[in-house]
Amino acid sequence: KQMAIFVDGRHPKDIIRSFSHELVHHAQNCRGEFDREFNVGENYIEENDHLREMGREAYEKGNMCLRHYESYLKKENKK
Repeated sequence: KQMAIFVDGRHPKDIIRSFSHELVHHAQNCRGEFDREFNVGENYIEENDHLREMGREAYEKGNMCLRHYESYLKKENKK
């Protein structure tokens, strides 16, 4: 129910990418995707198909949202 994003020494674009990634995890939480037992220890992503899929979705959708936003900004700046 909380989100923490580390920003020190990071490029603003990378910060926004991390934020969008975490927003996808928030949506997953709202859908109940975290309402089950699982271990998030070392190498959890290789051992848990459900968590791997959730990470993939957050990576993919978060990056795509940022790319669409960048395209939008480029078009607006040409006007």
